[in-house]
Amino acid sequence: MIVVLIRHAHAIEGSPGLADADRWLSLKGRKVARRVGAWLSKPKRKPAAVWTSPLVRSVQTAEILAGECEIQDVSVRGELSPGRDPGDLLRALAEHVGPAPIALVGHEPSLSLIATSLLSDPSWSGFRKGGALAVEWSGEGKADKLYSRGAIEACCARSRSTWGRADRARGARAVALSLIATSLLSDPSWSGFRKGGALAVEVVEARARPSSTRWIRLTSRPPISDERGICRRTAR
Repeated sequence: MIVVLIRHAHAIEGSPGLADADRWLSLKGRKVARRVGAWLSKPKRKPAAVWTSPLVRSVQTAEILAGECEIQDVSVRGELSPGRDPGDLLRALAEHVGPAPIALVGHEPSLSLIATSLLSDPSWSGFRKGGALAVEWSGEGKADKLYSRGAIEACCARSRSTWGRADRARGARAVALSLIATSLLSDPSWSGFRKGGALAVEVVEARARPSSTRWIRLTSRPPISDERGICRRTAR
């Protein structure tokens, strides 16, 4: 099965009285979503179905992608909501018997945690808004990376805006911490750090090669999934 992970496009900023889940795509975001949709519509990349997070900016991105690819099958899936256990989505994918390839539209850092869980190479650097990663997965074990568009490091290299670089660098650092946690722990379901969050681990079996060292989780200060209200404010 080919799975395409896509981060939602740029949305309007939050404001008093506007819930994070209700933020809609900006004009820039709509343009980016159309470009990504046109890129996906090529025969070798075209998905047969789209799954999306229930948040407005994600649903709108999915609808634009579906329109560009002439797809009728768009499903809202709670497993793609910010802060959900990546294992929930992986189980849903493993049980999927419908059309494929599937495009999954969601949020950071959840998408990067899913990507890291799937890929044998844990060095994935994260998605910029509108970024995509395609993998081929059998439903178990590790997946093979096929192609990507809009990884964080590529975005930063091309950016001409000082503020844009700083903003993306902060996003990259937030994703990087979660990727480090996921690579250290035997349990890949770590859902990410909120601001001020913490995770403690301990070496329980040190070996000559660092990659084979075993770690266990000791304690943590609320990760994203522990507080749904905070999750909604920190999802990117």
